[in-house]
Amino acid sequence: MPLTDTVVDRATPRNRPYRQADEKGLCLLVNPSGSKWWRFSYRFGGKHQTLSMGVYPDVSLDLARARRDEAHAEGINPSEVRKHNRLQAVAKIKRPLLQFSMTESGGMFIENRNGKMLLSAEQVSALRSFLDATKE
Repeated sequence: MPLTDTVVDRATPRNRPYRQADEKGLCLLVNPSGSKWWRFSYRFGGKHQTLSMGVYPDVSLDLARARRDEAHAEGINPSEVRKHNRLQAVAKIKRPLLQFSMTESGGMFIENRNGKMLLSAEQVSALRSFLDATKE
C-alpha cells in the first residue's frame, strides 16, 4: 500500500533504522536519530542498487516519487548519471581562474568565470614590458 503524507509525517524513530515502503522501489528510511531519508532501490545489470532521493521534509512525498520516476524512466543506471553530473560540477569548479589565448593579430584573449577581455597587440606588449620590469 502506498505511503501517505500523514504516515510519513508520523513515522517515529525506533532503536534501529527501519523502512516504510511506498511503491516501485521507493521507501522512507527512518533512523534512530529521527532523520527520514527517501531511498530508491532498483536493479541494474543484475545488481541491486540504492539511490538516495533526499531528506524528509526537504523532499516531500510527491517530489520523491517524481525523482524516482525520473531516475527509473531514463533506461540507464541512475547512479551513473548522478556520478557523471557530480563530476561535471566538480570539473566546472576546478576550472582555472584565468584562461589565456593569443589572437592572430598578436592580441591576447583573457577569460575568467566572470567574463572575457581582449587585449590589443599594443596592450600585450605593454603588459610584457611591465612583467619583465617587475621580475626579481
